[in-house]
Amino acid sequence: MQSTPFRTGVIPTMARPAISVRAPKNGQTPPILVSPPGCDDMGAVLRGLGLPFVQAANIQEFERSLSGAGIVFLNCLGITSSSTLAPKLKAILSQGGVIFASDWTADIIDDLSVAGLEFYPREGLGGIVHAEILDAELLALVKRKNVELNFDMSDWVAVKTFPSDARILLRADVSLHSMGVTRKLRRHPLAFTTRAGTGRIIYTSFHNHVQMTELEKSLLSFLALKSI
Repeated sequence: MQSTPFRTGVIPTMARPAISVRAPKNGQTPPILVSPPGCDDMGAVLRGLGLPFVQAANIQEFERSLSGAGIVFLNCLGITSSSTLAPKLKAILSQGGVIFASDWTADIIDDLSVAGLEFYPREGLGGIVHAEILDAELLALVKRKNVELNFDMSDWVAVKTFPSDARILLRADVSLHSMGVTRKLRRHPLAFTTRAGTGRIIYTSFHNHVQMTELEKSLLSFLALKSI
């Protein structure tokens, strides 16, 4: 698969969501496994949606539980890369499973060797960014095309290149800072989904944090539902 430069384009304006859980096509939700909480906790998001899931208490329990999972959520700083983790995640993808990853779990996604997918180092500057929504379903949900997102900490991970079949969900002008030098990335993807074998990966640089706005919670709820 070829890597694709970041897409550019213009997007319009939109108002507020009512989240509902859509049943999967076969009427059953695949078993959902969530890594221990770290800088974020997608378990809290899933709980708010009323979805059944298992959240591992530690990394060892998480790895032991992977064999029964169909959808996996990797919390930033809640799980780290290891030589035994990548083969288990690849097995889930090979069976049509879904992996949802946020921010620093990019290291784990790197280990999956997805063609065309590469990440910058941990250089993202914190602060408010004005994001554009590119996904039609998310537009319909949030009813606005431009949203404010708060990166409450610096050193977040941005994607560098992505597979040609990737779908960008959110983008924004952001800044990376390294060795005293700041560079700006225009209309840069903050969240995307891509095929990986017969499975799918959803990655987001943005994740939940303390004092999130209702809109930010809605965006993360939507990204969680994208995994199902």
